[in-house]
Amino acid sequence: MKKQLLITVFFFSFISVSAQQRKYPQEVIDLNDRATEVWLRNLSNKDSIAEVLNLLDKAIALDQSYITAYGNKVNILLSEEEYDKAMKTLDEAIKYNPEQHGFYLLKAKALEEQGQSEEALAFYKKALETCEIKMKKNPAVGSFLDSYFLKYCIYGIDTPASEVISAMPTSFTDEQRKLITVFLDVVGSFKKYKDVFIKNGSRPLNQKKPSMPQKREDGVYYVVDELAEYPGGHDAMIEFVSRNFRKPANSKPGTVLVNFVVEDDGTIRDAEIMKSLGKEIDDEALRVVNMMPKWKPAKVGGKVVAMVYSIPFIVK
Repeated sequence: MKKQLLITVFFFSFISVSAQQRKYPQEVIDLNDRATEVWLRNLSNKDSIAEVLNLLDKAIALDQSYITAYGNKVNILLSEEEYDKAMKTLDEAIKYNPEQHGFYLLKAKALEEQGQSEEALAFYKKALETCEIKMKKNPAVGSFLDSYFLKYCIYGIDTPASEVISAMPTSFTDEQRKLITVFLDVVGSFKKYKDVFIKNGSRPLNQKKPSMPQKREDGVYYVVDELAEYPGGHDAMIEFVSRNFRKPANSKPGTVLVNFVVEDDGTIRDAEIMKSLGKEIDDEALRVVNMMPKWKPAKVGGKVVAMVYSIPFIVK
């Protein structure tokens, strides 16, 4: 099975369910963070998937409005082709969070992957309707990008990156603008994104399936046969980070997401913050990533290549 890392790792996709700006119980957040950590350490391991789902179920039981846990659970079930369980979870999520367009989007994804295109279209339209309402009330990066992605899914309109950037709300901060620009640079187009978003690709019936893996215009891959790996594996990387990361005084809990390129010779370059907790802690995360030793590079067809990678720094 090919492993896919796009602009961010699984739990931090823009085109998914994004949490509202509200307070959740710390225990709920901790359960979701633990699920994230377990998943990233053991990608595609069946035992770890069961553990992750159990952690997410506990988070949901404590707070049914915690949409991040719902979204993560659904994404895992879809990746495992557990469509009945995914649909049941989505129905529950929509019941408690009807204003969240991401759940309608994920339901459309599940239906399309099962070949139910007409049914999927109805949920894409519902997702766009809900997304546009949210954009009018409180513009956010996820909703902004989703609105363009949904227009491609429904109408086939693949808006050029230049037009998307020009249309960014004036209320967006420099950091939000950077997130959008980097996302568009990596995915290339909304069509290309959908080819990855929908399992086995998405295309008009008269077209051939797009070849895999996929890469950016500069030759850096974001879908590969073999992932780049820190020397000694994931546990060794966690140990390196724990040993070298110096938590700034008075830093708040949360997650910093660092995106970077692992070159075909294993060196790290272009590290940048994709999810921020503040300048001090962001700078510390970048410092740790940039001091990492050479990685084992990714491979495509047996040949070493450069790839996009992401690491979440979970700060307690």
